Order: sequence, then structure tokens, then C-alpha cells
Amino acid sequence: MIEPFLGTWKLVSSENFEEYMKQLVPQSECEIKFDMETARGVGSSVHLLQESSLTTDNPRFEQHAQALSRAVEFAYFLFTQPDLSLICKSAKPTIIISASEDRGNIKTESSFKNSEISFKLGEEFDETTADNRKVKSIITVDGGSMIHVQKWLGKETTIKRQIVDGKMVVKYTMNNTVSTRVYEKV
Repeated sequence: MIEPFLGTWKLVSSENFEEYMKQLVPQSECEIKFDMETARGVGSSVHLLQESSLTTDNPRFEQHAQALSRAVEFAYFLFTQPDLSLICKSAKPTIIISASEDRGNIKTESSFKNSEISFKLGEEFDETTADNRKVKSIITVDGGSMIHVQKWLGKETTIKRQIVDGKMVVKYTMNNTVSTRVYEKV
């Protein structure tokens, strides 16, 4: 059933992929407000901690604790969230699709991150995506198309793979945003 898709595929063109990625992880969900007032509050809190004058009985303890908490959240965000625009522009993935017995495998290799999934057609499975989303996925074949649906946190995206003139055309859809990427067999 997935035989036409088997092989190693190299990306040759990409349209609208950055916009699609923004739909997956909207900036409003990623951004942590960290303005100069918060930065000054963090500096003040660190200074008070160094002098050991910030104790739990200090009336401003909660305010300083919140400032430090926001600083930790911001630092965590900076070090764990990928720059999607940079990834979209620089990643030129190679996709390797294989099958063994009753399982299909899709391995994606790029300069950003490698990932691999193993699946049975029509059966839901847990997947951790290259952008680190934890999703429930299902892959089916319908009319010559391999359809990969990912669901998480009340959201859904569809990745539809088709073979057209010997090339693998992949349409990524989320909300009303569609990206098309074309791969050639290596």
C-alpha cells in the first residue's frame, strides 16, 4: 500500500512552510512577557538575595519571587524553543520511507533534528515531532495518498503525501494555511 512512497527523498522546493510552522506553534503561545520593568525587578531581587535581606517576612517577597520566576521561565524559553523562521529557511530534510512486514517507517534527517516514526496503517500511535510536540497520529492510505493526521491539545494538522510525476508532493495543512513541499527520489 505504501510501496510508491518507499525510498529516500530529498527536498527540492518549499512553499509557505514558515507560515505553516507558525500555525503549529503560534507566537502568542510561545512568547513570555519580559520587559525592562521585569528585568529591573529581577536585578533588584538578585541584589536583595545576595545581601540576604529578602526573607519570607519581607512584604515585597512575593513580588521579587514572581520576578525571579518570570526570569527563569524566560531563560527556559530562550534555550528550549527553536527559532522557527531560521529552521524553516535552513532545514533541507531528507525523508526515508521504508516498510517491514506490517509496519511502515518514516525517518526524517535534517541539520535541525532527526526524527523517526514507526506505524501500522490505520492505527493511532504516539509521536514526538521534530518541533517537540507530543501528538497522537494516524497514517492511512486513500486513493494513492498517504495521509498523516496529528492531534494535540485540541489542534489538528494533516500531512498528505502523493506521488506526482515521480516526485513526492507533500501538502501540510493547518487551519486555512497550506504549505507544499516537493521531494525528488535520491
